[in-house]
Amino acid sequence: MRRFFTASYTGLAVIVLFTAFWSGCGGSSSSTTVNQITHFTFSPAIISLEQGQVLQIAAAPLNSDGNVVAATVTYTSSDTANADISPGGLLCAGTWGGDKTYTICHPGTQVGQYTITATANDAAASSATATAYVHYHVDAVFIQAPSATCTSAGKTNGVSAVACSLKSHSGGSCSATSSLCPTTMCDVSKDVGTFNFGALDSTVATIATDGTLTGGIPGITKIYAAVVSGTTTTTSTAVPYTTCLVDSISLHVATKTDTSFAVAKSATASLAADVLDTEGNTVTPGLTYNSLAAATGTVASSTGTATYTGKAPGYGAVVASCTPPSCNKNASAVFSNVVTATVQNSATDTGVTANETNVYVTGVGAQQMYPVDTTNHTLGTVMSLPYGPNSIGISNDGTRIFLGSDKAGMVVNTASNSVQALSFPGKVLAVSPSNNFVLFANTALGVGAVNIMSVTSLTVANPGGFEIPNVSAASFTPDGNTVYFTDGASLYRYRVVGDSGSTPTALTLTSGGNPLPGTANDLTTSANGTVLFTATTPRIVANETCNAFVGGSYVTAFDPLGGQNFTAPSALAQLPNGTGILAVDGADLDTVTITSPNPLTSPFSGCPATGFATAPGTISLSALGGATVDKLVVSNSGKYAAVLANNGKVGIVDLTKGTMTVVALVNKGTGTLTDVFSGDWMLDDSGVWVTASDSYLHFVDVTQLKDTSQTQVQIQGPPSSGGGVNYVAPNLVVVQRK
Repeated sequence: MRRFFTASYTGLAVIVLFTAFWSGCGGSSSSTTVNQITHFTFSPAIISLEQGQVLQIAAAPLNSDGNVVAATVTYTSSDTANADISPGGLLCAGTWGGDKTYTICHPGTQVGQYTITATANDAAASSATATAYVHYHVDAVFIQAPSATCTSAGKTNGVSAVACSLKSHSGGSCSATSSLCPTTMCDVSKDVGTFNFGALDSTVATIATDGTLTGGIPGITKIYAAVVSGTTTTTSTAVPYTTCLVDSISLHVATKTDTSFAVAKSATASLAADVLDTEGNTVTPGLTYNSLAAATGTVASSTGTATYTGKAPGYGAVVASCTPPSCNKNASAVFSNVVTATVQNSATDTGVTANETNVYVTGVGAQQMYPVDTTNHTLGTVMSLPYGPNSIGISNDGTRIFLGSDKAGMVVNTASNSVQALSFPGKVLAVSPSNNFVLFANTALGVGAVNIMSVTSLTVANPGGFEIPNVSAASFTPDGNTVYFTDGASLYRYRVVGDSGSTPTALTLTSGGNPLPGTANDLTTSANGTVLFTATTPRIVANETCNAFVGGSYVTAFDPLGGQNFTAPSALAQLPNGTGILAVDGADLDTVTITSPNPLTSPFSGCPATGFATAPGTISLSALGGATVDKLVVSNSGKYAAVLANNGKVGIVDLTKGTMTVVALVNKGTGTLTDVFSGDWMLDDSGVWVTASDSYLHFVDVTQLKDTSQTQVQIQGPPSSGGGVNYVAPNLVVVQRK
């Protein structure tokens, strides 16, 4: 083989196993001088060559401080027939054949391990040795993953590898074989030196040169082994590996087992999470803590605990999640049970009196929006809207209102009541509990039918949008990273962090088949994000995204959890404490209660959730007189629900008793009050604000069970054909939770 001498082979990643010994003579004084050589460092650190290859070796003489000592170093070999080296360190895996120009390397006749000696020209003739590995050509490398299903975070496991060479390279026979090598190859591992091991994602696992694997953050990756022969690298096919995924999270009050607590406004409470991985080991991954009602209280995490701060009197809830990529990387998120919070007025006043500042009212096609003061029930300064809205949503911290439109969406900053137009149209279908994303759906193709907007940047987080028309319902998980949506015929899942580009996953059951027994009328996740409920006719089905061990590795699964049969369930609403959902069903209100595991005390585990069970229930809505129910809104504590009907009545359902009381709105208009459009609850469950066809905003007091306040809200729409003022129905309303 012809090679021309170069002074350095810097940057080559080579497989070398090296043991350097320094020797020299001189005084026994413990003190060293700047120019006294104490040790050498070889580069590359591991010397491995195929027969006939050439590699530049360098040994740097260093003093006790690790600084280079000026000296000339020369090199010799223990076998010049199979590992010949020039005085300048140009190593031939064979012999230079007496060629002092060191340009042609003749392959040797033997493979094996040979000693290279580097000697400095200092007075002590300091020297060090390294092992050079000379081997047959490596045709393939195979890695043997740990036999265990996974390795827990922080724990170790063993990984091995073999280097394989075609029998033809060694004359047709093998001195060693391995079950990992094909029958046409020999095992040449002992002659190649040390393997380089690695993981495609080093945050999930690291592997030392001796094959010791250490689990990193819970997650899925692939691991590989490589052999470097001179300047040639042979790498194995990467094989799946898992650092044991988080399987369950039990959230509770710190130092207690309680899963509910009370705290005064501006005071704090500490929460803790007990986390088990799929092997049942306790782990401490980085969790995400999510406040489901950030206007009531916020939550901040620290190592091992989280601090909840009461912000405003009312009812709230917290969910902890193992959210990729910081936890369960390249896998599915896992959520805790719900911990409920009651924020009291003060340390001395344990009452709960809400202090929302405004109800915002507008209407479909309107050119205006009004804030209404909830204390004195007066209209604030009107806001002009650049486009007529078709839908409304609000962040759960009350700082932003989102308006959908066929022209372009809009965002209202409630601190300044300023309106900003977006660059895309659509209807607001879901706002993430984490306040970071909003899903807009547009019926037209070619404009990004489904856009997921980042609240921070007000730009689309799924570039180009999803060209899926007729998306009618959506629901985010508490961490805001995963959103489910449906076009009626199919279910889709998209993870904002973890899925690439504009490719939502069309969900099918892991075992095969469509998860929808009929057309999807609505969907929602459970409050903790674990269960996806979908209303079809006549069945409400429950499914779960989880991490299943299939075919020797973990995969994201979508598994059925069961369901309940009703008549024609349509609009769904989750219960804030995670115990289940409600569904409008003609003249009934359906309830699906999760009975196992107990959502108030126990986390979900397994894939699908072990022992999952639900119980059905029905609350009659016949007292509404056969009216069509337009909307269902659940109070912040989950104790009450308001059923809005098209006959000017509101049904207040006490979910603790399973009863409904009908409240007839006070008609302040000139005609018949024919419809109740929209509504939203006070944080303290004291009542619900609704708008109706009389163009008034009504407050239904839960304690008195009556309409106690009416505020006229006339919303202007586009001018009539004759140029006169035209008013639209005030059918879009949200309560600013502050």
